[in-house]
Amino acid sequence: MKKFLLIFCLLASPCFGQAWSGVLSPARATDWTQAGLPGDVPPDASWTQAGATISPCGSSGSPVSPSTCGITSALASCGTNHYVLLGKGDFYLSSSITLVSNCVLRGSGSNQTRLHAVNSGNYECNGQWGLVCIIGSNTYGNGNCGVWPCPVGTSLGGIAHTANVTGGLTQGSTSITVDSATGVVAGVTPIVIDECDIGFGGNTSNFACGAPSSGNAGAVTAVTIGAGGSGYAVGDKGTIPAVGPDFGMYFGSNTATYQVTSVSGGAVTGLSIANGGFGYTYTQSGSPEEAKTTSGSGSGLSLNITAVGAYDTGSIMNCAVAMICTGQSPSNTSLPARSQEEVVIATAVSGSGPYTLTLNRAIAHNNWAASQGPKAWWGGATITNTGVEDMELDQSAYTGNCGHGGCMNAVGVNSAVRWWIVGVSSNVANYFHVNAWYTSNGLIRDSYFYETANKGIESYGIGCSSSCGALLLENNIIQGIVDPVVPNGTCTSCVFAYNFELNQDNADTAVMFASNAMHTSSTDYILEEGNVGSGVNLDATHGPHFLNTFFRNYFTGYEANEGVMPYQSTLPIIIDAYSRFNNLIGNVLGTSGYHITYKCAPTSALQKDCTGYNQYVTNAIYSIGWSHSDQLDYDYNPPTPNDVLVSPSTMIWGNYDTVSEASVWNGSEVPTSDAHFPNPVPSSHNLPASFYDGVTSAHPNCGTGLAFWKNPTTGTCPQYPSIGPDVSSGDIGSCTSGTYKWSRALASSQCAGGSFTAGSSTNGGYGNSNPAMRCYLSYMNGTPDGTGAFNSNFSASACYASDGGTSGGGGGSQAPKAPSDLTVIVN
Repeated sequence: MKKFLLIFCLLASPCFGQAWSGVLSPARATDWTQAGLPGDVPPDASWTQAGATISPCGSSGSPVSPSTCGITSALASCGTNHYVLLGKGDFYLSSSITLVSNCVLRGSGSNQTRLHAVNSGNYECNGQWGLVCIIGSNTYGNGNCGVWPCPVGTSLGGIAHTANVTGGLTQGSTSITVDSATGVVAGVTPIVIDECDIGFGGNTSNFACGAPSSGNAGAVTAVTIGAGGSGYAVGDKGTIPAVGPDFGMYFGSNTATYQVTSVSGGAVTGLSIANGGFGYTYTQSGSPEEAKTTSGSGSGLSLNITAVGAYDTGSIMNCAVAMICTGQSPSNTSLPARSQEEVVIATAVSGSGPYTLTLNRAIAHNNWAASQGPKAWWGGATITNTGVEDMELDQSAYTGNCGHGGCMNAVGVNSAVRWWIVGVSSNVANYFHVNAWYTSNGLIRDSYFYETANKGIESYGIGCSSSCGALLLENNIIQGIVDPVVPNGTCTSCVFAYNFELNQDNADTAVMFASNAMHTSSTDYILEEGNVGSGVNLDATHGPHFLNTFFRNYFTGYEANEGVMPYQSTLPIIIDAYSRFNNLIGNVLGTSGYHITYKCAPTSALQKDCTGYNQYVTNAIYSIGWSHSDQLDYDYNPPTPNDVLVSPSTMIWGNYDTVSEASVWNGSEVPTSDAHFPNPVPSSHNLPASFYDGVTSAHPNCGTGLAFWKNPTTGTCPQYPSIGPDVSSGDIGSCTSGTYKWSRALASSQCAGGSFTAGSSTNGGYGNSNPAMRCYLSYMNGTPDGTGAFNSNFSASACYASDGGTSGGGGGSQAPKAPSDLTVIVN
């Protein structure tokens, strides 16, 4: 179980005493022990069954609704702290199951109870598509507002209440003051805190972000004439409109103005910028924007914006402006021009205006500012204390056109707190396997996720599409999915740990897709620990991404894509332009015999290629600071620049890599003199076992504090910690010939007759398999390269220890243990 810290802080800054203390400076980390559920496990081990066990229903040719099957009525009458049990067999459902608070939907085992979607079904549940839905109200932050700034009166989706944050919004604070608390239910309502992006100023009257209080970020400074139009005269004036669309967004304040300085035959040949406005980007897609005439009678003038005022302050760049800090503006994150978010739960509300909200965890960011107009907003109804356990969710027969009225998830989550998905297998999701919106403190553990219907184009495993906080995604097998664990929306203070990810299957087999990617701006303060996969990609296409920590992961940097060895993006670590202040500590990186370069980092904004490469960076351990995942991307005009601040702001400490063939402890790779987030060189090479789990709390079987660590079938416990510079005799080996050459394996028998190099000789012996990897290769007998069909034999109860768990449970469910190893720290 987690190690609980009893901490008293007298300063509005992060408290010391975290597991990462002495390694990371407090400003570069947060309290990751608060991710997931209180007590670290679902609380339903002692819950009572509601009614009789529900028998299988329907058939592939004649599906039935959950109501006909008796599931809907059983959930409606479930009662607090009860569970509805589905029997062994097949349930063919024509519509979604919608869960209720304080009640669990439990199967008889993921290889025993199977829920099937059918092609003719309707799986829309209150706006959140899913075979199973955990949904309070339909809350989508960006609503239908596609213009920056968002106009007064624009619909904001399911936002029910808004407030100005008037105090307390500092890093480490556990309370804030707001000018309204209408509709907040203490301990239940998830609250989103956001502020205007860099380049915009706070507007306290609505959610719009107005002119910046200082500077000229996004001011138009240069244009070229795309078409001169007709009927113009010298002295005519007009406005330069917002530029776009990009993902439905327009960029610019509509306040930049021009004045014609020369004409030829009524066509404009020269002009000057009278007012640069703010919030603009370059003209996108090579299509000039038509200027608007405000004086004179000319028409048809179009302009290319070729230069704008700088957005960059050199620090956190909370910014989603296409071609300025990212290649593509987000479609699912936040309100326009308010990309930085934290999602918290108000555990108490006091006062009569202003109101004090006591928060369930400390504020993570240190850059909140009154000048940026910080806001809080929340939806209507919230679902809480519920989950899905021990069943298979099969969507392989559903062929709805994702993105056009049929984009379905295996489990859709919206407006939810304290929810869980444990011991579930999911076969061929239509979009996400688990997709969360506007939610806090969810747990996805001990589950198996296989492919998607759109794997050749768009493929997501488990993650968040908008406004998430403190999610814990732990001990999952994710096979054949391009983006296995992905924050497709903001996910501050989330933890992704001990997952096994393989075969990021995509139609473009020339490319290796990262197992651990981030897919929108302001994905900050995420901890990724103990994962085994291909690598990290903090890209500039969906960026930027700040202050994330990668600790004790095993990233190969070279992995088959649907059985084909790729030759692009084959790197264990990619951190693109503007993703600054990230931490890489105690990882095992690279593939021996393939990676030959330690680090590629640009020395100038317009450097095109890494030294030694004339096109793609392919064989390096680290690619850091480039404008694109492989090299400078010249598709844009002007090109997106490299960021020379990324490399020196990134902390690299104690990682083993196959180029150095050693664990590298280089003080020059610790950002000791960074202007914004300095970190002293740690005083020793000792690393804690975990940055989030209380390893000193006794586990009855293995002593790790991780409920899923022991294999109940073999009685064995993987080494713990499993990966890192203090680990020896690692068991992760490699197939060195045959069908699965280059793939990681644990025994020669898994290499299908090919040769095998034992783990003690692979990557220095510093990597051991985690329980999910052992389950997949040794129990499920999965192929080392991740090809092959869905494995219906997955059983969480057979693979992972169950501390007094559910009937088929994976990591198990039990009442929280009393806190131990309490530490009192006074600053």
